[in-house]
Amino acid sequence: MSGAPSIRMINTHAEGELGYVAIEGVPDIPGASLAERLAWLNSDSGTPLRRHLMLAPRANPACSVNLVMEPVDPRADAAFIILQPNAAHASSGSNSICVTTALLETGRLPMTGPDTVVTLETAAGLVTATDLAMMKPGSVLVNTSRAGLIEEGALLAALNGGRPGMAAIDVFDEEPISWANDPLATHPNLIGTPHIGFVTEDEFEIQFADIFDQVVAWRDGAPIHMINPEVVAG
Repeated sequence: MSGAPSIRMINTHAEGELGYVAIEGVPDIPGASLAERLAWLNSDSGTPLRRHLMLAPRANPACSVNLVMEPVDPRADAAFIILQPNAAHASSGSNSICVTTALLETGRLPMTGPDTVVTLETAAGLVTATDLAMMKPGSVLVNTSRAGLIEEGALLAALNGGRPGMAAIDVFDEEPISWANDPLATHPNLIGTPHIGFVTEDEFEIQFADIFDQVVAWRDGAPIHMINPEVVAG
């Protein structure tokens, strides 16, 4: 259709998970902050746009769609919001990798050697040293999401200062940790584990049983968990 907006989608993958990255032509999303834009996409007003971008021929409801936009935070190189069939989401490790790969491989951001550092803004915001200093000495901070949610170096400084009193994490500013004397990983008030908590037999049984049930239901002509059931009903 002549004059219709053109959205450039890049098909990427990370850790075995597929992710589409919309790097050009993303419509303007209402909101002064990433959190406000996320809320709008999950509102009645934003749901039609989210579903429109998730479905073929633009994308695939079995994957995530990452909307890349200009950051609000001047410290960031780019910003993005994750779309999935059920809702828009604030952050994801594999999708962060997909977005970074697409931005670098398409030349939207320059590669610099030997290491290229990319700062992405998400709707999850950033926990700063000031925030940590407000925690009680007897409190425990748990981060099993992403290291980037906490300002770099802030957790180590906070533990040294006694606020919070302890922390339990499975994500670090730099991964993998390849030296034995990492000051955060070896801190006496920190419990650190690998970021593989979801890799369990029980989790895989639940996940793949649900996928198998959906395939069988589709084969039998009664698909389940659809985001656009009107297509079948029609």
